[in-house]
Amino acid sequence: MDNLHKNINKLSESLLQKKFVITAETTPKTNTDLNASLEKVLCLKGLADAVNITDGAGAKSHLSSLVLSGAMKSNGIEPIIQLTLRDRNRIAIQSDVIGAAAMGVKNFLVLTGDPAEVGDEKDAKFVGDFDGSTGLISLLEKINNTGELNSGRKINNPPEIFLGAADAPFLPPSGWKPDKLIAKIDSGAKFFQTQYCFDMKVCKKYFSILSDFGLLESVYFLVGIGPFSSSKQAKWMHENLPGVEVPDKVLNILSKSKDEKKDGKKICLELLDELQEIDGVSGAHIMGPGQEQTVAEIIQAKRK
Repeated sequence: MDNLHKNINKLSESLLQKKFVITAETTPKTNTDLNASLEKVLCLKGLADAVNITDGAGAKSHLSSLVLSGAMKSNGIEPIIQLTLRDRNRIAIQSDVIGAAAMGVKNFLVLTGDPAEVGDEKDAKFVGDFDGSTGLISLLEKINNTGELNSGRKINNPPEIFLGAADAPFLPPSGWKPDKLIAKIDSGAKFFQTQYCFDMKVCKKYFSILSDFGLLESVYFLVGIGPFSSSKQAKWMHENLPGVEVPDKVLNILSKSKDEKKDGKKICLELLDELQEIDGVSGAHIMGPGQEQTVAEIIQAKRK
């Protein structure tokens, strides 16, 4: 964990200074006009500490996240490139890391990726050229520490990598140990962005347990939340996203709301305030597919 307290960019600096960090997310469009993908994320400039670029979200092809990351960096937005195990082998991934570094991009989030069969290419194969996400994390950490590719070849002007991974707060059973989380940390993960967590009681309990294992001093956690655009959306997420539970209180507020989008934003702001008070939480990762402008308004309201 040698690089945990090393300041290499805006995101790592903010976390190092123990600021409450807020990151956002965008999905590139299926459009050869780069500006079409860039314009929808410009509203987050100066507000989000960094913005994730999804990597083949929904197992569907979009504009390359690598291309968009360079455009965002040139326009003053700190990118976090998602790298999935699904689509590329280690040769292609290492080339992408070198390409990102050439554009000044240093943040990477390692994910398994949505299953290929859920997308629109039913014959696509899952590449999975690693032993789970820890294998890719280990490779990136090796590049970080040695300046060498996996083969041992030296990289001229080697990249500096701020390495992230995924997690999901939940209420563990008695005797549970965070073995997978520890493996990611031991492999080199420096920060975690989590799946949606709308129940702050669950969040508090989860991070209390992680504290008991001594994990909160070694990495940064950004908890996933998001604005509900409607009661229908909240109910769908509650019923269909594995591991995601929307509290009855929230469902009831939205079901009775006369302005669901406004109340969805209000709920998200309240969650931000609650997260800031939970020991071990370094910030929030606000996800709202297609809602970049709404997310920008939430961050702006929070920063006032």
